[in-house]
Amino acid sequence: MPSIELVAGTHIPNVKWWHTENSYGSNSYLVRAGHTLYIIESGLGGLHRSQLLAATAKFSNVGKVYLLNTHWHLDHSGNSMILDELGRRFPEVHYFVPEIAKQNMQTFMESTTASVEVDMGLAKAEWLREGDKEEFHLGDVLFQGWKVEEAYLLSTPGHTADSLSIYFEGEKAIFTGDVLWYVNPNGVEGSIREVLQSAAKVKNLVQEEGVDYLGVGHFNPIEGKQKIIAYITDYEEKERALVSRLEEVVAASDRVSLEHCLDRLRESDHPAIKEALSINYPYSPSYLHRFIRVFFREKGWHEVDKEAGGTWSPKYPPNHASL
Repeated sequence: MPSIELVAGTHIPNVKWWHTENSYGSNSYLVRAGHTLYIIESGLGGLHRSQLLAATAKFSNVGKVYLLNTHWHLDHSGNSMILDELGRRFPEVHYFVPEIAKQNMQTFMESTTASVEVDMGLAKAEWLREGDKEEFHLGDVLFQGWKVEEAYLLSTPGHTADSLSIYFEGEKAIFTGDVLWYVNPNGVEGSIREVLQSAAKVKNLVQEEGVDYLGVGHFNPIEGKQKIIAYITDYEEKERALVSRLEEVVAASDRVSLEHCLDRLRESDHPAIKEALSINYPYSPSYLHRFIRVFFREKGWHEVDKEAGGTWSPKYPPNHASL
């Protein structure tokens, strides 16, 4: 059987995917290297969980299993209760998570109101410490991260601070989670600057190492080096077009509302802007709402009026020396 198997998750952004136990979260991927099986993403929801466990049954003569998530978000790590079942099936099972994700995961598990059954596997997590990061030169590209046998866990922040791209040199395959999802970051903890830097590093790695399989979080995997490079380049160009349009909107302004930005984006005929608006806007908060908030924060602007739906200014509000 092939060394990589896809267990498909959601392919179209849907703001209500967490409302039912029968929903699907992210794609999961199974990668076999020798007698070791790597599971990339536990996903979310009962149907996905059962299909993922069924897929693991196809891999016989496996002595060791690693569960590795590209980042902590619910739709990628919410099915980590599979660790108990994996422990009954395989002699040795490990679940590695960057310690930078620990507080976010704990906070979520303490406060979640999701309708689906969620278990991020905190009790079984083996934490990857920031101080134990190594440097890897892959081709001419320098990454920081960790090595877990055949898997490189490469730090590619931006979507979240803990985001990893998981690279298998022998298979020439990389799994990037949500790093390459347009209108990214779509959560307030992300960074537009960092996600573009991470995308550029992944593209350079594909070019240098001849990567020919790209597994992304929510859409079909891309196969073929040139197709992968074109896919990443398209993402970068769209993301930069969105940032450029927002820069035009706020130019020469000292007080701009989030809704004003959205109104101005709707006036644009640029294909990338139209696509950004089509994803899950006008749902509120849409990915665009969150993206614009990150855009303002990275410009050093401050939210001066939350009651008006979010108004931002480069100046501190009166009688407020710092925020």
